[in-house]
Amino acid sequence: MVVQWGGSYIEAQKPIADEFTRKTGIPIVDELHVGGSAAVISRINADLPSMKRHVIAAWNAVWAGMDKEGWLAPLTPDKVPVMVEYPDVAKYVGPFSEQIVGLASHFAGVAWFYREDLFPKDLQPFDDYDKLLDPRLKGKVMISDMIENVGCSMWLFALPKGGNEKNPEPGWRFLRELAEAGQIGIVYSSDTECMSALSTGDAWVSLGVPIYAVSLCKEGIPMGADKSENVKSELDYEGFCVTESPRKEDAYKFMDFFYQKENNERFASGIGAPATHPQAKTDPMMWKFYPKPEEVNKCAYLPDHLYIIQHLDEWQRRFEEEILPIIKR
Repeated sequence: MVVQWGGSYIEAQKPIADEFTRKTGIPIVDELHVGGSAAVISRINADLPSMKRHVIAAWNAVWAGMDKEGWLAPLTPDKVPVMVEYPDVAKYVGPFSEQIVGLASHFAGVAWFYREDLFPKDLQPFDDYDKLLDPRLKGKVMISDMIENVGCSMWLFALPKGGNEKNPEPGWRFLRELAEAGQIGIVYSSDTECMSALSTGDAWVSLGVPIYAVSLCKEGIPMGADKSENVKSELDYEGFCVTESPRKEDAYKFMDFFYQKENNERFASGIGAPATHPQAKTDPMMWKFYPKPEEVNKCAYLPDHLYIIQHLDEWQRRFEEEILPIIKR
């Protein structure tokens, strides 16, 4: 069983998985994440002591949460030979196991982007969060809940105001200010909700995974994003991990096949993200929405993902109690 996000993720994965099955005889059963991928942790807990999921698509924060539980099998070159072709930055070392337990297939993160034809021209470039308070944006700002995008809808606001994920109060204050001004029209909890609202023009500016913006661009919808020190993107990587289960050896075989250079390039291109294999090609258009390696220090922020995953439930409760009622009102 391989757990993956829906939409373009599962569409890009399916032909690779089918080819793997043809070559090895090992069938693949898909399970889709529901909402944020962090929710898989509670689903695994509900099934214990049985580990029904064998390969899980996740990212830094979720890897950290699963590593804390001791669920992840170490990734080593003798089990996954192709991993030696990948740079160290693509190999996630669990903070508890201190072993490589995740391998990134592509660059990821969370960023702000907008409809270039609807977002007021005089607010472009979007380089200051105070621009979201412009009266013309009333009801046109879209954010996610705290589980989706692991709280970025709150703590990214804190960064230019002297805070961060560990000192989020400046972020909560600005989020409340946005809500009280009536700027937030949509709170989404899935990729399809986000992309649909941008596609129809119900939302003009949104926080989300850059893949959403790339996918909309491919559909001919004019999307823009700006790289700024004041409006930073959250930086992370997405890829697969293997769980400690009776199917571990088959899971390793799937990993080794999936991460071959040609498959990595095909998958990353299919979802609209830069691949992590050093020799894989990336569509130049994608760099509009992702920080290039030389831009990371200026316009991206790498948070403490373990800290975040430990506070997600608390943040979601606070969001539902303090912010959501204002937005609905």
